[in-house]
Amino acid sequence: MARLRDGKEGSSQAPHVVRSWLLLCIFSTASTSTPAQADDWPQFQHDAQHTGRSADSVPPNYHVKWAWLDKTHIAKQFVSAPNTTVLDEFPDKPTYTSTIIFSANVQPIIINGKAFFGSQNGTMYAVDAVTGDNKWDFTTGGPIVASAADASGVLIFGSSDGKIYALNDSDGSLRWSYTCGASVTAAPAIANGVVYIGATDGKFYAFDVLTGTLRWVYSTRDPIGGSNSPFNNAPIISPAAVSEDNSLVFFGAENMFFYGLNTSDGTEKWTPQKLTGQSFLYGWPVVKGNNVIVRTMSSLPGAEQGSTGIEIYLDPLCPGGPTSQTCNPTWAQEKGVVLNWLKANPQQKTMYVLDINTGLEPYTDVVTGVKGVAMGRVTGNLYTSHPPVVDNQNRVLTYWRSIKATFFSNPGSFGSIYCPDFSQLALVDNPSAGIVGGDRVILANPTPSSCPELDNGFQPTIGSDYVYFSNHFRGMFTVNLTTGAQTGISATLAYQDGGSFRWNHQLIYYGNDATQTDIRPPAAAYSSIGFAGIAIATTNGKTILYINEADSRLIAGIEKQ
Repeated sequence: MARLRDGKEGSSQAPHVVRSWLLLCIFSTASTSTPAQADDWPQFQHDAQHTGRSADSVPPNYHVKWAWLDKTHIAKQFVSAPNTTVLDEFPDKPTYTSTIIFSANVQPIIINGKAFFGSQNGTMYAVDAVTGDNKWDFTTGGPIVASAADASGVLIFGSSDGKIYALNDSDGSLRWSYTCGASVTAAPAIANGVVYIGATDGKFYAFDVLTGTLRWVYSTRDPIGGSNSPFNNAPIISPAAVSEDNSLVFFGAENMFFYGLNTSDGTEKWTPQKLTGQSFLYGWPVVKGNNVIVRTMSSLPGAEQGSTGIEIYLDPLCPGGPTSQTCNPTWAQEKGVVLNWLKANPQQKTMYVLDINTGLEPYTDVVTGVKGVAMGRVTGNLYTSHPPVVDNQNRVLTYWRSIKATFFSNPGSFGSIYCPDFSQLALVDNPSAGIVGGDRVILANPTPSSCPELDNGFQPTIGSDYVYFSNHFRGMFTVNLTTGAQTGISATLAYQDGGSFRWNHQLIYYGNDATQTDIRPPAAAYSSIGFAGIAIATTNGKTILYINEADSRLIAGIEKQ
């Protein structure tokens, strides 16, 4: 099915911009340290475009170099074996309680020889990136539930106490801070010396990284409802992304409008676009070239089988089931089914590819008239489908709803009889390869990996020729993009949820092999749900995977065995 490109222009009005000289920002002028290196991971998903990729990788097999549970419990060189736990080396194991709990949205940041991560107790911690030893910590007045970002020796993050903090990353001293009107639960993005971050007060802020000077602030608005709309000043709870030339910044607000602003002054590049869904929670925009990709959370049934489910549309293509010899549809057939499903159920749409200059969807199917990508639902209810990543071949890779997976193996797992696949999203036409912009390009895999669950997806990140998949409940694994070989990295328990994790994960933090009961120590609080990918960084020649093991209540540094 051919695609046409739309060429309409959006408006550039900006009624909600307040200039920096109207607001007060107090800051100090302490010195900064060295700039970020190419092998660091200085902000959420690596960079301001959220590509989620590094040229570095840690190939199998795996070993726990350090596991940080709190300042006095840092397990070194933990050896995973049946009936062993990460607490075995500590004398107070029988009475130990997990007091530091991490939001699963927090991805460690690694720069200047340190790893940084915040916790729900309101403290930002800095540890040695190689050894895990404590360097410093800084306590705020509320939980920290998102990642930090670092540039020019300044570490910036938000807190639920309503403040944005900037610390000197060398020693944790306060450089500047800013008080917003409500909690800050989104990770910042830094580009060209400016930090961009939204808050639940409905405002989006741009600060100078070094001085804390407020460049501008924008208030979210409802362009359809007008000035009296209750959807003006809607909270911003997810990270923003910046265009590759640093001229535009993009984010969604909880009124379900998506915004594109000029970074120079905070004016609108185009009229905010209304997207379908109930939230941007657990997601973030990804920028590649002239496109920004964003996925939304649906409140509707539709991912699984049911009266409006995508599977009842796909079933006729495989009357014998997904593993039968009669099930061999082409992607063109599947795509036609998905597009017709979206036409009949437009409220089920959860993926958007927008032109960064117009805010409009550049793809339209000429047969069905459906705008956008032929993307069915690929996660269960109340979860945002995992955002895409950009690999080191500059391919945009993401989950697709399919009948016959090629990257993963068939059939499906919990929630679906059909396995979601991991494939390329083509953003531009390539006639010589028969590729149409907005279409799926299937990844060949000589040894397809086991199928991820529909209701427990895995956030990908890229390291060299590997893709690393993270799920704080179901564990971590990696797939070699060249050979297709899959390796399980880590899991919390050897046995949980009625199954064994010992057989396919090299590292188990709490070996309950004998009891098959939850032997984790008691916890002071529950971890908030979220999905942060694995970070990869190299410090002093040592490449390490940095993983927020939220269900294990620890941050781990994983190296090659």
